[in-house]
Amino acid sequence: MERRLLRKIDLYVFLWGAMITIASTLFGDVPIFLGALAGSVLAALNWLGFRWAGIRMAAAGSKKRFGIFLAIKTLAILVAVVLVMGTGRVSPVAFLIGLSSLVLGILTRSVHQGLSEGSAALREEQ
Repeated sequence: MERRLLRKIDLYVFLWGAMITIASTLFGDVPIFLGALAGSVLAALNWLGFRWAGIRMAAAGSKKRFGIFLAIKTLAILVAVVLVMGTGRVSPVAFLIGLSSLVLGILTRSVHQGLSEGSAALREEQ
């Protein structure tokens, strides 16, 4: 995995999380804000864990260790979701929207990179 590309994905995930959390304050409801914030933070931590493991274990060439780490990370995320939802202080919908910052960040970065590479290829053809 290319570290530079993975670090750029960090920025997109963090930006989406910040935008979602800031937008949630417009509703003026504390459970909505807390849900969006908790979801965004959990999404960012999930991405950072994946990136860290991907860089370390890809360099070592250990697919088995990477698989075990992903299983443990997934279990930890599920436990965190249960704990956050169990408090009853967050809006479940806002929490899910905050969690979506991970997917939105990866998709946005992928589209941005694809458009950049596509326009570069068009310039080379001309």
